[in-house]
Amino acid sequence: MQNRKRFPKNILKTDKDLKFGDSDYAVCGEISVTKWKDRGIKTVVVISNMHNPENSSTVERNDSYGNKQTVTCPTPISDYNMYIGEVDRFDQLMQV
Repeated sequence: MQNRKRFPKNILKTDKDLKFGDSDYAVCGEISVTKWKDRGIKTVVVISNMHNPENSSTVERNDSYGNKQTVTCPTPISDYNMYIGEVDRFDQLMQV
């Protein structure tokens, strides 16, 4: 959450300054905060101690006409999106 104590909001760009596909990051020691503007109004924020925020990958997004666009995405966020489904499935199995 971006309103937490010690969140580097004075270092990172604001949500209004980022456009679709833009990202920003801040690093302190081995901890990095990565902020990425996906579709919509809000940005995606990830804190990681194992990723280099300078690395990026590509993801495909559909535009308003249904055409696929290739958008650059920081590696911490693409890894999160790749593995979150596994975590949700594990949580479902643990409740049975």
